[in-house]
Amino acid sequence: MHKQHISSRNADKFVIRLPDGMRDRIAEVARDRHRSMNSEIIARLEQSMDADGTPADSVGSVAVYLPESLKAEIERLALGNDRSLHGEVLYRLKRLGTMDQLADEQGRMIGILQRRIEELESKLQVKGAA
Repeated sequence: MHKQHISSRNADKFVIRLPDGMRDRIAEVARDRHRSMNSEIIARLEQSMDADGTPADSVGSVAVYLPESLKAEIERLALGNDRSLHGEVLYRLKRLGTMDQLADEQGRMIGILQRRIEELESKLQVKGAA
């Protein structure tokens, strides 16, 4: 499907009020990433919305109290990955789930391979006895 290009002339526009110093912070980050301020703001909004999920995702949410050192480490990782604190925690938890699934699959594969090795060893013993 062809995606229609939206020019800045006909794109939706929304005026916001920024707290003191926020404009300078956005300008600095945008400059460091070789983006326009608008592109930086859009990227951050999209990332935040993707990371935080939909309201339906938060139905089963729980409050987690983290030791300050752990919270600081997660915040550092979140900043480095352009994620919110919440988004970084979700990302890491999902990765752990994926790693558990991979470990389970590896365990199953090892079991299959061990059984196959035993079968082959048994066949070799039968041939050796004959």
